[in-house]
Amino acid sequence: MELDQDKYLTHLYYGERIRNFTMQRPYPEIDRSSFSPNPENPSTRGFSLDVILQEMPGQDSGDYREPAFEIIYPDGTSATHFAYKSHRTFAGKKALPGLPATYVKTDSEAETLEITLIDSIRQVEAVLSYTIFEKLSVITKSISFKNTGTKAVTLLRAFSSCFEFQMPTLIAFSCLVRGLEKSS
Repeated sequence: MELDQDKYLTHLYYGERIRNFTMQRPYPEIDRSSFSPNPENPSTRGFSLDVILQEMPGQDSGDYREPAFEIIYPDGTSATHFAYKSHRTFAGKKALPGLPATYVKTDSEAETLEITLIDSIRQVEAVLSYTIFEKLSVITKSISFKNTGTKAVTLLRAFSSCFEFQMPTLIAFSCLVRGLEKSS
């Protein structure tokens, strides 16, 4: 993972364990489309949330792909703009009360990274927890939301993961005449 523009959490790699990390980006950056909006600085024409591989894409934020969550605010709007706030690592894995989850018997069996994202205008935080296990080829991920403001918000949906992959070459096939599709 890395921070794009010093605030947007993006993913760089999903795959087998890496023994020696290099700063090489496995997914090349792609240019934004002419209709892709810029989040806050119109002079930065090469950047848009619509083309980066976000870990937590939001609703109504300029990324037209499927959002990882949807929050409705008291005024009826749903635009959420999360940016990096902080992170911490610790040994072990926190329990997820009321939910089925992996667990460890001792803290030495796993290590957890917690990344806190914040929408400072809406006063909502998202905490993304990633846990790697010493003896398993597994990464677990969970997310929790915290309303730090004074007004109630409604969380309509939340996915603990959202995978955005670049697909520079899409091959589409469709039958232009009805009835030519193969049926079994």
